[in-house]
Amino acid sequence: MIANYCGLRHMPFTADLPVPHLFPSDAFGEVVARLRYLMDARGLGLLTGEAGAGKSTALQALAAQCDPATHPLIYLADSHQEPAGFYRDVLEQCGVQPARTRLEVRLQFQRLFVDWHRHQGKTPLICIDEARLLSALMVQEIRFATNFGRSAPRLAVRHGADRPARTPQPAAAEVPGGGGPARHGALPPVAPGRGAHRPLPPAPVTRRWR
Repeated sequence: MIANYCGLRHMPFTADLPVPHLFPSDAFGEVVARLRYLMDARGLGLLTGEAGAGKSTALQALAAQCDPATHPLIYLADSHQEPAGFYRDVLEQCGVQPARTRLEVRLQFQRLFVDWHRHQGKTPLICIDEARLLSALMVQEIRFATNFGRSAPRLAVRHGADRPARTPQPAAAEVPGGGGPARHGALPPVAPGRGAHRPLPPAPVTRRWR
């Protein structure tokens, strides 16, 4: 009713707003480009920001750039689960009946993604919401899950502004708008649309003159 009265084709500021209708700000484009770089590098990433800053929207925009046939998105909302539950949730979303023990589901996880990579050309993108709630054991298990070979899945963890010191940050990008710095982390600033292929700059060299 409001959309018809105002002559709008779609209600603004809704959760189901199509990705092409999002405002392409420079900051938002840079976050998506960093996530794209992380995905292409098969890395483990961390996305932080205040509530409502656009973390989920950035992941939605990244998923829209991926072909579901080659890069299926696996979204996990339960951050309190243990390793066995993590493997079971991933396997169920992939259409595989999980085994009973932790060791068996871990082997299923590895064999599934090796088969996907070698024979089907698939590499999934696993996103974990509210990752600040992950236990230390779960963080170590995630590192193991993404480090068993070139066929390992690409994984991004996303959570709110508060994070424990134990959470690793191999590559991080902060969504602007939450009072913190506009950008930080291990990746250099990138322009939208070019972040997926821009190489990292060389490390600075410090020389001591005598």
